[in-house]
Amino acid sequence: GFWGAPLEAKDHAYHAVRGAKLMLDALPEINKEFERRKFPRINVGIGLNTGEVSVGNMGSDRIFQYTALGDNMNLASRLEGLTKYYGVNLMISEFTWEKLGDKRAEFRIRPLDLVQVKGKSKAVKIYEVIPNWNPLAKEDGLLEKFCDAYESKYLRRRFEEALAVFREILSLYPEDKATKKLHDNAEEYLRHPPSEDWDGVTVMTSK
Repeated sequence: GFWGAPLEAKDHAYHAVRGAKLMLDALPEINKEFERRKFPRINVGIGLNTGEVSVGNMGSDRIFQYTALGDNMNLASRLEGLTKYYGVNLMISEFTWEKLGDKRAEFRIRPLDLVQVKGKSKAVKIYEVIPNWNPLAKEDGLLEKFCDAYESKYLRRRFEEALAVFREILSLYPEDKATKKLHDNAEEYLRHPPSEDWDGVTVMTSK
């Protein structure tokens, strides 16, 4: 899906994030109904990016589709693939995060990592937009602790302090894969400190 074409939408990033989050907020009720009908439960992973793309009827004179193509669409696809790796449902790029502007206050958002996706030479900061049913949205102070541990401690190489906070979060929310990854990284960096030019970037070798 995409926003801003064929009709211009000034707040396209906001509408994309809001639409994706509404889908996720509905997921528990959908799964309740699926369980009632003896259907398998479903889970969702969504990646969002914002930027210029080519939009129009693509294909031949026999088979064509109105769609969007380009590097920025490819990055959105990569982010969707990373939702499984980080164990999150809705991942956005730094470019979408920036475009949200003041409307970021409407959502609960946490930084996840700096990643260099396959096929790209520059790292991109990625964020999770947290659905209402997630423990990070319901437990007072949990989200703030994560953000502080990541940005003020982990990225500043204060790994022992970061590790203490990550352990506290995992004691309350043990299935949080994103925190577990940072926890394990911090443990490894305490045993084997990273090089002086370490900047916190995770390089992805697969799509």
